[in-house]
Amino acid sequence: GSTLKTNVSVKRVLHAEGNAYGVECEDGSIYKSKIVISAINPKTLFCDLLDDHAVGAEMREDIGLLPMRGSAFKMALALDRLPNYANLPDDLTQSQASTCQVRIADSLDYIEKATVEAMAGRPATNPIIWGLIPSVVSPQLTPKGRHIMSLNIWHAPYKLEKGHWSTEKDRFAKRCIDTLARFMPDLTECITDVRSFSPVDCEAELGIIGSNITHGEMLPHTLFGPRPHLLANDYRTPLKGLYITGGGVWPGGFVTGVPGRNTSQTVLGDLKGNGDRVIQ
Repeated sequence: GSTLKTNVSVKRVLHAEGNAYGVECEDGSIYKSKIVISAINPKTLFCDLLDDHAVGAEMREDIGLLPMRGSAFKMALALDRLPNYANLPDDLTQSQASTCQVRIADSLDYIEKATVEAMAGRPATNPIIWGLIPSVVSPQLTPKGRHIMSLNIWHAPYKLEKGHWSTEKDRFAKRCIDTLARFMPDLTECITDVRSFSPVDCEAELGIIGSNITHGEMLPHTLFGPRPHLLANDYRTPLKGLYITGGGVWPGGFVTGVPGRNTSQTVLGDLKGNGDRVIQ
């Protein structure tokens, strides 16, 4: 009974007399609803889609100052066959290994070096890589006999000490492939195409501010009650009918489903009149 709209950017949240009543899109279309739920970065919501009359200038300023330092680099490799993994245990076959997630970072020193380099504005010499081949279990993603490898890579700082991502992207992508090839010796022979997203690309194409995939730092002072703000710490906002979810609320980013579950329970409770936010 629902309709999903794609490629439609929201311009602003509509509100009057302290209540949200829908959204206006960039193409001029308006969708009215007594409930609006935002799963985007709170910084985008409060700073770009709301005004001072909605939630107050001070709150918008506070959220606008939240640090969004990110270092995510994304790659997709088109493969004409599955690569072979080196040095597998005797009880693990190549086909079984291809269904598993790959994680490359073999020690705390490896992780620390990649992190320190990123803090200095340098892409990791030895990148941390999380990857998998989703077409093994979802063959409809690719033509028959072909595969795609999806890779999340750290650390690639949004702001570089030297150079720009327009010239550094391909160089770093090659470094990542070379790193993978140490564990998949025939990987380069399998690759037919490469698509990579630098941190700047992630922000421009996907709206991920600063390439921060968790919608804000996951540190003690940005978690628990204050996430993303003391006036919006229970999935509600000061604007009645406007709720927030996603990585920018407790318990934070990564794919747990918990923010969505918690927000949905809050909305349902308000609809039932269990709290002080009764929705008519």
